[in-house]
Amino acid sequence: MAGRGQALRGDGILDARMPNLSDVLAALLETELPPPLPSSRDLLGACAAGAVTVERSSSRLIFSYTPAGARASRWRHVTRYARGLIIDTNSLGGAAVAGRPLQAFIDVEEGEPLPDIEGEPEVTKKLDGSLVIGYWANGAVRFSGRTSFTSLPARIANEIWGERHRPVPENLTVICEVEAPELRTIIPSNGRCLTVIAGIDRFTGKDLSYADTEQLASQLGLPVVPLVPWPGALDSLWTRIKNEGPVSEGFVLRWADGTRARLVHPDYGPLYDLVVAQDERLISMVWLERRDVRRLIDRLPTDAVARVLPTLDRLDRLSKQLEQRGHTREDAVLVTQAAQRRIRRTGSFPKDV
Repeated sequence: MAGRGQALRGDGILDARMPNLSDVLAALLETELPPPLPSSRDLLGACAAGAVTVERSSSRLIFSYTPAGARASRWRHVTRYARGLIIDTNSLGGAAVAGRPLQAFIDVEEGEPLPDIEGEPEVTKKLDGSLVIGYWANGAVRFSGRTSFTSLPARIANEIWGERHRPVPENLTVICEVEAPELRTIIPSNGRCLTVIAGIDRFTGKDLSYADTEQLASQLGLPVVPLVPWPGALDSLWTRIKNEGPVSEGFVLRWADGTRARLVHPDYGPLYDLVVAQDERLISMVWLERRDVRRLIDRLPTDAVARVLPTLDRLDRLSKQLEQRGHTREDAVLVTQAAQRRIRRTGSFPKDV
């Protein structure tokens, strides 16, 4: 456990820059979370292992999985719920769950079967925005992002909410997508909008049906995610996705037990990575995995093209130089990522990356 005045980062390293986080983490050990949520000790263990990140705001902690955590079977029982899970260490029992997010989605690719779950799923559009979670703080609802209390999506959601909010049943976590021109999205937004996509009972974990979610949105004075009639066969949805192209995110299928599956265009993932890329790491990985990456450029927003194109050009030039020396595209990515970290490589690799 970190000492006083030290923070336990998601990579397991002690950081002294955030005083008192260790006190809040210690208080978490005294908090009993209702099943099937992971135990407090497991949450801390996942943080120490780098599978989950943690951020603090007052007595509240927000937990969210990392890319490495999403792939780690050891912590799957934690990352399934740590998708913006917010715990208030000043509260007891179920009340400690200040914000309960959606459980991890099942990604279904074309040609794969749906989960073997009884009943017909509800189908909704998958919005091209940023997920925000309505959590309880001092008797009122505030919004956080999936990983942070203070992210840009959280700030925009709270500004929209502050202008029009209405009372929320105290047992509910309201899950929304926020859209705004300031956010990096594949489909540019014409204005700010906060759309309700789900409601979760933060005490019991019960997932509201679409009809109940629609009623909740109406009570809050907010729009609700559009419902799509279930066509009776998965192939019909894939046909719509391919006809609409990657600029339409796809669909979310929800069953009565709260299980959700996600269907997206095969190009959507690489496009999303290019749009949200903060550095060259994601860009270089898309370049490595998609030899047709240039084909995706025309579908990117103008600002993303200006940010991505110089890296793609540099990778292409570097790859040609390396291939002449017997190296691979993977080596070009290694050089680019190493150079970004200000680590200069020697030997046969070019230095002017």
